[in-house]
Amino acid sequence: LVHAEGHEPRDANLLPRATLHHRNKGSSMMRAVVAVTSLACAAAFTRQTFPAHAANLTRTYTAYESLPMTASDADAQGWTRAGDCEAYLGVPYVYGGSSPSKDAPLTLFFAAGSGAFSGARVSVYGGSSSVVDEWVDAGYYTLAADGTYVMDVATRDPSAVCGGGAEAGEGLGDRLVMNPAGVPLELPVLREEAEAEAWLYEGSCFAAMGTHFFGDFSGGDTLSWKKANLLPLSIMYWDGVLHAMFFTTVGWQGSQSRHTWWEPAPLDPYFFCKNLCDDDCTYDTLLFTTMHIFFGDTNFTSPAAARSGAATRPTEPATPAAATTPLLLLLPSMPQLKPCRRNGHHRAVHAPRPSP
Repeated sequence: LVHAEGHEPRDANLLPRATLHHRNKGSSMMRAVVAVTSLACAAAFTRQTFPAHAANLTRTYTAYESLPMTASDADAQGWTRAGDCEAYLGVPYVYGGSSPSKDAPLTLFFAAGSGAFSGARVSVYGGSSSVVDEWVDAGYYTLAADGTYVMDVATRDPSAVCGGGAEAGEGLGDRLVMNPAGVPLELPVLREEAEAEAWLYEGSCFAAMGTHFFGDFSGGDTLSWKKANLLPLSIMYWDGVLHAMFFTTVGWQGSQSRHTWWEPAPLDPYFFCKNLCDDDCTYDTLLFTTMHIFFGDTNFTSPAAARSGAATRPTEPATPAAATTPLLLLLPSMPQLKPCRRNGHHRAVHAPRPSP
């Protein structure tokens, strides 16, 4: 089955591994998801509850602000239900009003029956200058009625989120699907399956985050360093299981005068490349703005510490100012858990691209 932009979406529950192809720049952009549904060919990614250890939903690197994990938590923490249950995602909740805002740009979704976390939506402000045209053409970001660009991420079986099927399970989900109501793209929950995908590239491993993986659809042996080819959702694995993700834009989403939910400072390509630990890394953009969402505890600095329950990072920042320290000042001293494997390390951990 080949699905392109404008076609009826598939049920995200049946979404198998995907190979994405972009047309050359300058022509009308299209993303095609080639789905092999035969049992003799590629199967869906493994359904695995995440995170690997106790769930703890937080946002924003250096701040680690708590997010509700259930609808009842959302009600108790001042979130407001923002509409009816949305197919593939769940019941929407926003903070600080009746709709998302530049200061609080997240919409969280919860399963209608169980109230369990089932997805997230980020709203990006600043018009088309904050996103890359190819990201929009490919369906990663979509233009909303209020003029913002939004990205949706679902974590549950679609039949579980709006009361039409089984209750949502434990943890925060068992899948990670971008744009589930459009042309969906599933990302693997297990690191070993990420390593087998030729379009996913291993990056740095940082305490509180895990090992980063980045999507690039240029088809080369290394990343292309072109923002048009970069998947604007990066994923992190801890103890072999999905632990965090971060949204990416190319427009500044923060504020000089007040705290927003994005990271405290934008990253120029030099600092963004700290996530990739590749000497050849550079990107054709002035800046990136990111927002991390953590699914598990951020207090641990090794998988062994997480398994033993021994916290090795203070639960709270040492001072209140630490939560708003510009990220670009923190990056040079962030503790890495493994040496960077320089130049050409990406394909060393990848299996050959499977044929359809």
